[in-house]
Formats: sequence, C-alpha cells, structure tokens
Amino acid sequence: RTHANAFISEIRKQGRSANTSNAYHKQCRSVFAYLLEDAGLLYNPFDFPLLKKQEETREAFSLEELKLINDNLSGFVRPIFMIGLFTGLSEGDICMLRWDEVKGDVIAGKRRRKTGVALEIPILPPLATFLSEQREISGEQEFVLPEHASMYQTNPSGISYRVKQFLEKLKIQTTRKVPGRDRAVSIKDVHSLRHTFAYLAGIYNIPLPIVQGILGHMSPAMTSHYQAHATREAKQRYL
Repeated sequence: RTHANAFISEIRKQGRSANTSNAYHKQCRSVFAYLLEDAGLLYNPFDFPLLKKQEETREAFSLEELKLINDNLSGFVRPIFMIGLFTGLSEGDICMLRWDEVKGDVIAGKRRRKTGVALEIPILPPLATFLSEQREISGEQEFVLPEHASMYQTNPSGISYRVKQFLEKLKIQTTRKVPGRDRAVSIKDVHSLRHTFAYLAGIYNIPLPIVQGILGHMSPAMTSHYQAHATREAKQRYL
C-alpha cells in the first residue's frame, strides 16, 4: 500500500488535477481487484480514499463581457454563443444538436451527452430567430451546425481553441494559474456559457428547480452563481 500511495502521489506531483489522479487511481484499483485472488494478495493496495475532487474552475461571463462579446460576435463562434447562452447546453451538446431535437418552440428528445439526462428546453425568441436563419444554411442536413458537428467528431479541441482565440482577442482572460498546478486552468471557455445561464437565471429570479431541469444538473459552482445573484436581488427588493 505504501508503494501504491507513492505512485498516486507522484502523479499528483506532476501537476495533474485531482480528477486525473483519481482516474489513474480507480484504474489501478480495478486491475488489482481483478488480480487479487490469482496473485494471492491479502488486500487491494489501491483500496484507499480518492483525492477530494477540485471545484469547478469555470466562471460566468459578466454583463460587461457579454456586451463586448455580442458587439463582436460573428463567424464560427456566433452559433456556439447563440445556442449555448440561450440553452445552457455544454460544448458537445451544442455542436451535436440535431434538427429532429428542435420541435416547435422547444428542444426535446435530447439527452446530455455527459450524463444521459433527458432535456426539455424552451426556445427563447432570439434563439428561435437564429435557428430559423440556420435552417436556411444547413438545409436538409442532420445537424443544426454541420461544420461544428464535423469538427467536434474529429477534432473537439478545435472548438475550444477557436472560442478562446475569440475571447483573448477581446482581452477577456481565459486561464488562471492555480497553486500546486503546473498548468494554468481554464476559467472562460464554452463551458462558461452554462455558468452564465445560471448567473442570468439568478439575476432574473427564475426558480432554481426550473434552471436545474433545463441544465440537466448544476455543479456547486453554478448553484452558487445562481444563489448569489438571486440573494442579491432579494435583498434589493425587500430592503
């Protein structure tokens, strides 16, 4: 067990995140669980607690950043922001959105790629206008965003790369150094649109269960974005 602990500690020292270290840990635990009897081991050397998962690092876009983004939105990134901001969908679900999931004034029949949770998302007027325009562009193709779907299936990192390039040109900080990590962590990218959805929902006092139902789930960071702004609005109203 001492060697197993040392192995996981060495992975952590390499600047890997707690989530990555836990992935190695769980894989090793599974292998030794399989070999336990044949190898004559008395216990699984990797049967010790996983590292505490790191909290979500993504931040919501501020209202000032949203205005700056809106004033410069065009080309490849425009569909990502239009769909992401008005639905709270994640990067993969934005890129792989199919026309048969767009049903009148709602996106339905879609499941989150990450969790399999069924989604039903009302289509707000700005998004309805965008989808109408996009239908003329994509024609009879399966995906709402054919170019994005193709890239996501062959080079998914290219999506985030283009979005970050766009943000950095606007002088919006996209990464931040974190103590104990060799690499800077991402704080503003496509996933930030989910946090922004929660942030705006808090500002407009949309009930939390409704937001959770649209997003499929909310991370602690997204919930705090929501609650902080909902609380601020409540204080302003009642004081």
